[in-house]
Amino acid sequence: MASAHNKSFNFEKIVKLRHWLHAHPEMPGKEKETSDYIIDYLLDNCAPDELVPLAGTGFAVVYKGRRSGRTILIRAELDALPIQETNENLTYKSLHNGIAHKCGHDGHMAIVAGIAQIYARHRPESGRIVLLFQSSKETGTGARDCCTHDNFKKIEPDYAFTLQNVPGFPKHQIICRADAAEMIQKVAIENGLHCSITDMSFPGDEDFSHITKRYKGALFGLGAGEDCSALYAPDYDFPDEILLTGVIMFKKLIDQILHPETQKSKRAAENQKKAA
Repeated sequence: MASAHNKSFNFEKIVKLRHWLHAHPEMPGKEKETSDYIIDYLLDNCAPDELVPLAGTGFAVVYKGRRSGRTILIRAELDALPIQETNENLTYKSLHNGIAHKCGHDGHMAIVAGIAQIYARHRPESGRIVLLFQSSKETGTGARDCCTHDNFKKIEPDYAFTLQNVPGFPKHQIICRADAAEMIQKVAIENGLHCSITDMSFPGDEDFSHITKRYKGALFGLGAGEDCSALYAPDYDFPDEILLTGVIMFKKLIDQILHPETQKSKRAAENQKKAA
């Protein structure tokens, strides 16, 4: 599998971030501490070109390329669930009684923060990267409220992507539906990841569809492990091992859309190397 381990990416930082987020979950529409913490983290570690307030506690950060081009949006979710955590052995167990990250949004936010790390140090050659931290995904209204917010006009994307971790599938496996298979599968295979096509629905489909009805894009699954507890189970915990895979998938999707010729040249060079 390709690696994002270089001077522009610090894996330990995003693990530490996920653990803090896991310990401080907040209900949909009330994610002020989460939102403030992520904003401070990004401003301190991954200085964006622009910070755009959106619906509720949601916001987006923008990383601009050297030249104009397409805009790609990557979405993460801020909210948690009204579930009492039973993971007594976790050093980062939820500190809020009756509220916990049991859909993996702590992991999703950490992955998108990993993308911010990369583009803070190496802006894209062209286009814009918009990283959306969205409120109220669990109510099914968060994406709709973001899209209809006045400030969304500033960040309207050409493409939008998000992921959902999926227990029951092998760790690092990519899962996508047939209508989004071509681009997702291509990126997964080129980076040494197994990709399976499914007709299953993912948690958050209905919410993210408010974005994909307006703009091109897709939600894909990321295997969380065959033995991982189910989403919404009181002992579920997002596996840190798959954070890097999420970062790689988003980074390579961005590259594929913003710099297709560069990616084509790299693949040709790699194929020549293998054939030699």
